[in-house]
Amino acid sequence: MGSTNLDPKMAAHSNLVPSPVPVRVFVASPSDVTDERSTAMKVLEDLARDPLLEARMALQIVAWDKYGIGAPMLANETPQEAIIQYLPTPSECDIVILILWSRIGTRLAPSSSQDEPPAESGTIWEYQDAMKAAMQSGRPKILVYYRTETPPSPSMSDPEYDEKRRQWEAAKNFIAGFRNPDGSYKGGYNPYETTTQFGEKLDGHLRTIVRELLGLSYLGRGRRRRPSPICPFPGLDSFKPEDRANFFGRGVETDEVVRRCSDDRNRFIAVVGASGWASLLSWRQD
Repeated sequence: MGSTNLDPKMAAHSNLVPSPVPVRVFVASPSDVTDERSTAMKVLEDLARDPLLEARMALQIVAWDKYGIGAPMLANETPQEAIIQYLPTPSECDIVILILWSRIGTRLAPSSSQDEPPAESGTIWEYQDAMKAAMQSGRPKILVYYRTETPPSPSMSDPEYDEKRRQWEAAKNFIAGFRNPDGSYKGGYNPYETTTQFGEKLDGHLRTIVRELLGLSYLGRGRRRRPSPICPFPGLDSFKPEDRANFFGRGVETDEVVRRCSDDRNRFIAVVGASGWASLLSWRQD
């Protein structure tokens, strides 16, 4: 059999190029921060496609709702049991992102395989699992984000009024736990007001941590976008989600439209403006 001769220069170069470093990122949150979860996915996907990183890092996003690799929910298991069974646990990841606002999450059912009482929710279990590993080995790196905007007050006639109030109090108590009784901090979290601000903070924080994980001396701030090989303007066609690398901005205005649409008193918002503004029209249904 013949042998393939590799150019010595190419062989030497291939030996110098390191393999991509696997980086697992776990996204944990209750159900009230869907906009932030969507933003987190976009930030992570943009980070994975960064020209400075795509050859150095193999990013894996771990989330129960991640398209294509989410956890299957089985009829004979609780949702949290399914997540634990089919996805890497937070303690097995390199970075854990926890997002909270007005909910702490659904209560966990007692498990016959555990002697200690269950965590307050699946989200809290994921945080505790990550913290135990971080205290022992320094990994994962845990980023906690808390939305400081006051959530819409439930109506007194709402049958879930008591539960919604309890959830909000539980979320505030969790964040309060980052301080000692004397007011000093014993841990850090990252407050934010809007989804746009959350995305900007997350992007910068992830770049700092990824730089450390990969041993890089510098990694630029802000989303780096690969130039499109084709014209980025679709003409009379509409911009689609896959075009977001070419169409971005107006974050403050978008947040305001979403805020108004979430108010029961404003069930219809008309956005009028120059070309491109039509994409700001948002609908929210409870």
